[in-house]
Amino acid sequence: KALALNPNSAAALLGLADTQYKLARGTKSLALSARALELDPMSDFFRQQHLVHLAQSGHGNEALRLATAWAEKEPQNPFPFEAIGDAYLTGLGQPQRAVTAYARAHDLRPGDTYMAARIVAAFLEMNDLPSARLWLEKARERGPRTFFTARSEYLVARYEDDAAAQDALLRRHMR
Repeated sequence: KALALNPNSAAALLGLADTQYKLARGTKSLALSARALELDPMSDFFRQQHLVHLAQSGHGNEALRLATAWAEKEPQNPFPFEAIGDAYLTGLGQPQRAVTAYARAHDLRPGDTYMAARIVAAFLEMNDLPSARLWLEKARERGPRTFFTARSEYLVARYEDDAAAQDALLRRHMR
């Protein structure tokens, strides 16, 4: 509907790309994210999101190559390091390398609860609950009531198969 109102909305295109990916339509999501980036080529967010769609669509090495080149050109920009982490985690199945990249992005955006949540997810994928808990605490220190802190709490509770904690989190945050 948003695209019908404004077919040149990069944000609407990216939202549709996310939906298409969730519906297992990777090729379409990749084309939509590429179009969003074409409409706003200076946006670090759209570039990073396009690289995520590239990695999710089976092009993890290409996403990593592009993100690494970007990081070399802009070493103080957290977005390329986030994209490197996403390429490693979602495209290449290398969560330890993802943690290194996400930690660099976190250093460049101190206290970023989103980066902390990505690191929690990567550590859980490696079955490293103590490290995941450490990053969950970092997220709580920065933003105890943010969506990404709640998501990290939920991921840890799900990993621990703690149905009561999962239910409590959903009830608390779905009000």
